[in-house]
Amino acid sequence: MMNLLAVISGGALGSALRYGVGIFAPKLLGNAFPFATLIVNVLGCFLIGATIATFEARGPLDQTLRLFLTVGLLGGFTTFSAFSIDVLMLYDRKPLLAAVYIGVTLILSLGACAIGLRLYR
Repeated sequence: MMNLLAVISGGALGSALRYGVGIFAPKLLGNAFPFATLIVNVLGCFLIGATIATFEARGPLDQTLRLFLTVGLLGGFTTFSAFSIDVLMLYDRKPLLAAVYIGVTLILSLGACAIGLRLYR
């Protein structure tokens, strides 16, 4: 139950932070480019890399804290960070499979988004 509450609370905080970036980035940088999405994706990827490296360096840490930070906070902030860490972890074990995962994810995700747009427009 504590793990679930950690994910929920982290997700709520991460979503609120993403919302804040979505409000302030266009005001500061303009609307000509999706800066808000770029910022959350790059920052989220940096933070999940730093978080995972910290957990690896310090040994086993509290599972609830790990879930709060990675699945909850960063998952609510950006799912691209989860994709990125999955690719890098897979690359360490099976580089070719990581490349396949990247290609399949991009093709299926963009395709699904396009289909969703066409079906519901």
